[in-house]
Amino acid sequence: MSGHSWETVFYEPEEVEVSGFLYETVYPGPPEYMSVEMGDRPEEAVILTLKEPINVEIKSRGEDDFNEPEKDVRELQISFSDSGPLPAQMKKEIVLKGTLYHAHTAHHRRKVLMMVDSWRVK
Repeated sequence: MSGHSWETVFYEPEEVEVSGFLYETVYPGPPEYMSVEMGDRPEEAVILTLKEPINVEIKSRGEDDFNEPEKDVRELQISFSDSGPLPAQMKKEIVLKGTLYHAHTAHHRRKVLMMVDSWRVK
């Protein structure tokens, strides 16, 4: 949607709060990252589909910073610093609090990822 101004949030170390719906999916991992059927190890990823898209900006850039501005972000790859929601809770809208960082390895399946420090079912 051109001209729409989504909420702007910032990469780490800023803490952000987002809401949406979680789902799990499987991607091919090592050694080739091409096909589980052809022998690559399956890698599970938890993805949050955001209730409203966001823009992600850089507030301060460090020396080894890999973060890049992203506009109209609709999904985040999620990592939980502690335990995550149970399967039944993943079917409900959830609010996540944590820090964002940009994809920088083959294991990252979305452009923006979130390390979740706390969460609650809405």
